Amino acid sequence: MNKQAVVGVYIDDCNRFAVVTRHDGRISLPGGKVEEGESLLTAVLRECEEEGWHVEEINPVPIHRRDDIDGFDTYWFKIDKATMLDDYKDKSRNLFPFKTDVYTLIRCSPGFGNEFLVDYLDKQVNWKWRIEL
Repeated sequence: MNKQAVVGVYIDDCNRFAVVTRHDGRISLPGGKVEEGESLLTAVLRECEEEGWHVEEINPVPIHRRDDIDGFDTYWFKIDKATMLDDYKDKSRNLFPFKTDVYTLIRCSPGFGNEFLVDYLDKQVNWKWRIEL
C-alpha cells in the first residue's frame, strides 16, 4: 500500500490559486503527507495551516484522487474559503503563501501531480470557472 498525501485547492474570485513557495524555488498547492492515524481531512487542514493558509470552509469529501504520484496516493480537497496567515509553522523553512494563476502553477510545479488535477477540474461543469490551457 502506498503512503497517502493530501492537497488543498482554493481558488479565489479572481481565479487565483492559493499556493506555497518551496525551498527549491518551485511552487505548489498547500499539502503534504498524511501522518499515521490521521484522517485525510485532518491532514489537509493541518498541512494548509502549517504552510500559511487558514481553512475556514472545506468540502470534506475529496474532489479527486490519483494513485502513485511519486509513491503517494494523493487526494485533493476543494477549499471554499481560506485566508493567508502571517505566522505559521513552515515559515522558518522559507515556505511562503501567495496566490497565482493556473498557468504559473503548472509551469512552476512539475512533479507534484498538479497537471492531473487541472485536467480533472477542466472537465467539471459544476465549478464556477473553467481553465483554458
